[in-house]
Amino acid sequence: MLSSPKAAGVSHGSMAMQKGVVSRHKAAAITFINEKLPTTGSLVISKQVTGDLNPEDADTVFHFVLMLDDNTLTTADAEEYGVAFESGWASFTLKGGESITIGGLPAGVGYTISETRQNGWTLQSVSGETTGVIPQNGTVEIAFVNQKNDGSIPVAPVDPVDPVEPVEPVEPVEPDMPAETETPAEPVTPEVPETPVQDEAPVPSQTPEAPEAPAKADASVSTLPQTGTTDWLAGVLMSFGSALLACGWFLTRRQRRVK
Repeated sequence: MLSSPKAAGVSHGSMAMQKGVVSRHKAAAITFINEKLPTTGSLVISKQVTGDLNPEDADTVFHFVLMLDDNTLTTADAEEYGVAFESGWASFTLKGGESITIGGLPAGVGYTISETRQNGWTLQSVSGETTGVIPQNGTVEIAFVNQKNDGSIPVAPVDPVDPVEPVEPVEPVEPDMPAETETPAEPVTPEVPETPVQDEAPVPSQTPEAPEAPAKADASVSTLPQTGTTDWLAGVLMSFGSALLACGWFLTRRQRRVK
């Protein structure tokens, strides 16, 4: 019995003769027919639109880009795959409700498909894998759904700026406790000086009568001390006492004025 080993990607179709007896002096003819399994896959991309649509919205064209990991794939037209490739890149357009099948792509090759932003429309959702691998003898379906804007001009989102790392605050230095100040003593209320009493002008006392001058001795009387008598001594003492009285009066009056 003859058999053929199974090769990858190949299936046995039919055999003209697989088992028998070889005749003597004759040759037996055996034919093996093999069928090559498909090694390609397909992508089906569709477009749907929603929102407050007008009749002219049916003519809105949406642009797509397909990129394959195999940059050697280049075609002259879209007859073979449904789109024209150049170095693994292909572009195509769809309107709302349309779809496209890109078939015959080499299985196992990576792909990425994306839609170009369209003014007045917002990409609402995408179903299916926009990035993956072409399946062998399989199909990947990808649906893009766009919603029409309400008429207001959408604000293009701004990429957020990386926030600046906050600087750690410096710990404040605790102030030194102020030294305890002594409580100031209560001020002493100064005593109001008493208004000095003006001394009354001393009233001069009555002027003492001047002592009577001693009577002049008679010129005829001799003033010379006489021997054996004391009358002359008495006259001298009287004159001296009168002088002392006069001096005492003047001193007393002067002291009163000074006070």
